[in-house]
Amino acid sequence: MCARKSSSHRKRVSKNKKREPGIYRHGLWGTPAANQSMVENQSAQDIIVYQMLSSSLSKYIHDKKFLSRFSIKLFFISVLMRQSAFEGKIDYIPVYLSQIPKIFEHREIGLDVALIQVCPPDKHGYCSLGISVDITLSGMKNADLVIAQVNPQMPRTWGDSVVHIDEIDFLVEYEEPILESLPSQKNQKVIERIGHYVNMLVDDGATLQIGFGHLPDAVMPFLSDKKIWESTPRSSPTDFCLCLRRK
Repeated sequence: MCARKSSSHRKRVSKNKKREPGIYRHGLWGTPAANQSMVENQSAQDIIVYQMLSSSLSKYIHDKKFLSRFSIKLFFISVLMRQSAFEGKIDYIPVYLSQIPKIFEHREIGLDVALIQVCPPDKHGYCSLGISVDITLSGMKNADLVIAQVNPQMPRTWGDSVVHIDEIDFLVEYEEPILESLPSQKNQKVIERIGHYVNMLVDDGATLQIGFGHLPDAVMPFLSDKKIWESTPRSSPTDFCLCLRRK
């Protein structure tokens, strides 16, 4: 079901023929289920897709027909997309995470459409961007048209993740499991050695910048005896377990 709520944004999109249409896709684990339908729609041509971190597009990235229709530009490169970036099939935009909202706001990157995923609205019409807010809030605020997948399996989170349906042009109801990224098992002896050394180097009360990848997930459990502060763009089950242990 798709409910049309605004026509002014669509008119602006259709009139903008001076550049290729730019689409922002909700990234990480909030990626909406628009991949297959977007790829199969042959009328979609010369589309630039911006995303923070993507793995769901990796199965299309070696298709020459896909690459002739879509240009993929990522702010972070996942393991599944790394080789494609080396080969020049996709573009990597080197920028600090904190700078991306300003780039959208100043229209250095023009966004015609924002594809996002939200939880169902409450009785007051408020939805939530759920488990992946990152740059999506800025992306949707600076896009001419906002299309939201309403997924009952998307958890409701609070704070800057809350958006009202009046900020969304189209609501598409589609339920599916949220994307997961589970750390794979590495050499346990190597992990224990690295974790031991990291524990020796980190002081009590230190502030750590925790990034993406296998290493942070593997090392964090070895800091369970430390009282540390985290500065991180993501939260993993390991992080939550450490918080519970310290209580």
